[in-house]
Amino acid sequence: MIIIMMGWDRNTIRKGIRELTSGIICVDNYSARGRYVDVWGGFAKVIFEEVTG
Repeated sequence: MIIIMMGWDRNTIRKGIRELTSGIICVDNYSARGRYVDVWGGFAKVIFEEVTG
C-alpha cells in the first residue's frame, strides 16, 4: 500500500527499516546525480590563468 501511495520501491523500504532498527542513518550520494553545479564559481579558471600567465 505505501509503495503505491509514496512511489517507493522495496529497496527504499528496506533501507528505512534498517535505519530504524539500527539507529544509523544511511546517507546516499543523491546530490551527485543530475546536473553538475560549479561550486567554485569559476575560481579554478582564475587560478589557472594566474598560474599559466
